[in-house]
Amino acid sequence: QRHYLKAMGIDLWMDRPQAPQSTSDWQKLEHTVAACQRCSLLCSRKQTVFGRVNPEARLMIIGEAPGAEEARQGLPFVGRAGQLLDKIIEGVGLPAEDVYIANVLKWRPPNNRDPNPAEMAECGDYLQQQVALVAPQFILALGRIAAHCAEFVQFRGFGESNFLRDPVHSCVARL
Repeated sequence: QRHYLKAMGIDLWMDRPQAPQSTSDWQKLEHTVAACQRCSLLCSRKQTVFGRVNPEARLMIIGEAPGAEEARQGLPFVGRAGQLLDKIIEGVGLPAEDVYIANVLKWRPPNNRDPNPAEMAECGDYLQQQVALVAPQFILALGRIAAHCAEFVQFRGFGESNFLRDPVHSCVARL
């Protein structure tokens, strides 16, 4: 599986120790997020959109906020953009079990507007906890909002070389 790193031009490889996690850690965080009353999205939210695929993944993909289909199903990246992302991941030969997908915001903003700074700050703590629980080797921020938020959230143990902020097509090409 190191052929992904070779394709990216990364020759030095150091295994990152996986943080011990339990189902109760994930359940506790998911329950905390679902009960959150920190931001203005409380009034318009319908369902928490937490994360999907493998919580022990090597690659964590972060988007900005749920769309209409994501809010309906309670899962990130299941609409048209998510279907395209799944095809891209499959197309580069990355096994689904090596990916965890989440959003900065856990609820859909009204009228699909951009998240505001206060909302990103409030949800940033939850995203940081998700990153700590997943302990991925790489993070791919999709889009301007996710990349901007990720610059301000402290991901412990991540250096610049582990954080992919290029446009999607160049990051996927390197994977």
